[in-house]
Amino acid sequence: MLTICPQCDLAQHLGELSPGDRARCRRCRAELASDFGRHLDAALAALATAAVLIIVMNAFPLVEMHFQGASRATTLLGAVREMSALGRTPLALLVFFTTIAGPLAEVVLLALVLVPLRLPSVRRAHPSHIGLLQRIRPWSMVEVFMLGVLVALVKLAALAQIVPGPAIWACAALIVTLSLLKALMRPEDLWAWSRKDAA
Repeated sequence: MLTICPQCDLAQHLGELSPGDRARCRRCRAELASDFGRHLDAALAALATAAVLIIVMNAFPLVEMHFQGASRATTLLGAVREMSALGRTPLALLVFFTTIAGPLAEVVLLALVLVPLRLPSVRRAHPSHIGLLQRIRPWSMVEVFMLGVLVALVKLAALAQIVPGPAIWACAALIVTLSLLKALMRPEDLWAWSRKDAA
């Protein structure tokens, strides 16, 4: 398999990796690939965790506000609908795609790639799914949304009593889980594992 080093651009052929092995560049010693058995179980566990967190983040309230005896709670989807109803449709669409559709698509595409590696009876994903995953990942901006929510909550705390909902905690945990997945699943590993699975 011909591989180009991401550090020094040296093209080199990689042989078949044994369980637990890593392939390193002959020139700069950068890691080029690793056997998928090393991180696959951890990645699948993180993937299942991310799926559960996405469900919690969208099914439960983000925050509950208490003001002068009245209470109001909203979910992430409810916030998107409210923005759209207020005439801020472009912002509502941006929030939807970067905090709901983006992370969900990332988790689904990773599942299509990783599950067949553990369960060979499951149909293998098409290589285009990996390319689509790499294009979607930059648009999955849960951390940016979380930062915006925290700034808004700090400002609202002076006007009303704010009670963080389960979705806020799920959102924070999802940021950590997706970061772990990105650390475990490098793009070059996904491509190498996909080719190995196809062999």
